[in-house]
Amino acid sequence: MTSPSTDDPPPKSALICPACDHTSPPDGDWQLQRRIRMTVYRCPCCGTNVVERPSTVARGFADQIATMTAPIRVLWSVYLRGINRLLGW
Repeated sequence: MTSPSTDDPPPKSALICPACDHTSPPDGDWQLQRRIRMTVYRCPCCGTNVVERPSTVARGFADQIATMTAPIRVLWSVYLRGINRLLGW
Protein backbone atom coordinates (compact mmCIF):
# COMPACT_ATOMS: atom_id res chain seq x y z
CA MET A 1 0.00 0.00 0.00
CA THR A 2 1.46 3.32 -1.05
CA SER A 3 0.19 6.43 0.71
CA PRO A 4 0.98 9.87 -0.56
CA SER A 5 2.63 12.17 1.93
CA THR A 6 0.94 15.45 2.79
CA ASP A 7 4.02 17.41 1.67
CA ASP A 8 4.07 16.40 -1.97
CA PRO A 9 0.71 15.72 -3.65
CA PRO A 10 0.49 13.04 -6.34
CA PRO A 11 0.92 14.15 -9.93
CA LYS A 12 -2.28 15.09 -11.77
CA SER A 13 -2.03 12.03 -13.99
CA ALA A 14 -1.97 9.61 -11.03
CA LEU A 15 -4.83 7.29 -10.16
CA ILE A 16 -5.61 6.82 -6.47
CA CYS A 17 -7.53 3.85 -5.12
CA PRO A 18 -10.41 5.11 -2.95
CA ALA A 19 -10.29 2.00 -0.75
CA CYS A 20 -6.59 1.71 0.15
CA ASP A 21 -5.00 4.96 -1.17
CA HIS A 22 -2.67 3.08 -3.55
CA THR A 23 -1.26 5.66 -6.00
CA SER A 24 0.23 4.99 -9.42
CA PRO A 25 0.21 6.58 -12.91
CA PRO A 26 -2.41 5.27 -15.38
CA ASP A 27 0.27 3.18 -17.12
CA GLY A 28 1.55 1.90 -13.77
CA ASP A 29 0.82 -1.35 -11.96
CA TRP A 30 -2.98 -1.30 -12.27
CA GLN A 31 -4.70 -4.51 -13.31
CA LEU A 32 -6.53 -3.83 -16.57
CA GLN A 33 -9.75 -5.64 -17.36
CA ARG A 34 -10.63 -4.98 -20.98
CA ARG A 35 -14.29 -5.14 -21.91
CA ILE A 36 -16.05 -4.45 -25.21
CA ARG A 37 -16.79 -0.79 -24.56
CA MET A 38 -14.49 0.06 -21.66
CA THR A 39 -11.30 -0.72 -19.80
CA VAL A 40 -11.54 -1.13 -16.03
CA TYR A 41 -8.53 -0.20 -13.89
CA ARG A 42 -8.37 -2.35 -10.74
CA CYS A 43 -6.17 -1.79 -7.72
CA PRO A 44 -3.37 -4.37 -7.51
CA CYS A 45 -3.44 -4.18 -3.70
CA CYS A 46 -7.13 -4.56 -2.81
CA GLY A 47 -8.88 -5.35 -6.13
CA THR A 48 -11.19 -2.32 -6.07
CA ASN A 49 -12.35 -0.94 -9.43
CA VAL A 50 -10.71 2.48 -9.53
CA VAL A 51 -11.88 3.87 -12.87
CA GLU A 52 -13.66 2.78 -16.04
CA ARG A 53 -12.50 4.39 -19.26
CA PRO A 54 -13.97 4.05 -22.77
CA SER A 55 -12.11 1.44 -24.74
CA THR A 56 -10.20 2.62 -27.79
CA VAL A 57 -10.93 -0.74 -29.41
CA ALA A 58 -14.69 -0.12 -29.24
CA ARG A 59 -14.25 3.35 -30.68
CA GLY A 60 -12.12 1.97 -33.50
CA PHE A 61 -14.71 -0.71 -34.26
CA ALA A 62 -17.53 1.88 -34.32
CA ASP A 63 -15.47 4.00 -36.71
CA GLN A 64 -14.95 0.98 -38.98
CA ILE A 65 -18.68 0.23 -39.04
CA ALA A 66 -19.48 3.89 -39.83
CA THR A 67 -16.94 3.87 -42.65
CA MET A 68 -18.26 0.62 -44.12
CA THR A 69 -21.90 1.73 -44.00
CA ALA A 70 -21.35 5.27 -45.33
CA PRO A 71 -21.94 4.33 -49.00
CA ILE A 72 -25.15 2.51 -48.07
CA ARG A 73 -26.41 5.52 -46.15
CA VAL A 74 -25.64 7.82 -49.10
CA LEU A 75 -27.40 5.53 -51.57
CA TRP A 76 -30.42 5.20 -49.27
CA SER A 77 -30.63 8.97 -48.92
CA VAL A 78 -30.46 9.45 -52.72
CA TYR A 79 -33.11 6.76 -53.21
CA LEU A 80 -35.49 8.39 -50.72
CA ARG A 81 -35.02 11.82 -52.31
CA GLY A 82 -35.84 10.33 -55.71
CA ILE A 83 -39.00 8.72 -54.34
CA ASN A 84 -40.03 12.02 -52.74
CA ARG A 85 -39.57 13.83 -56.08
CA LEU A 86 -41.58 11.20 -57.96
CA LEU A 87 -44.43 11.37 -55.47
CA GLY A 88 -44.25 15.16 -55.25
CA TRP A 89 -43.81 15.27 -51.47
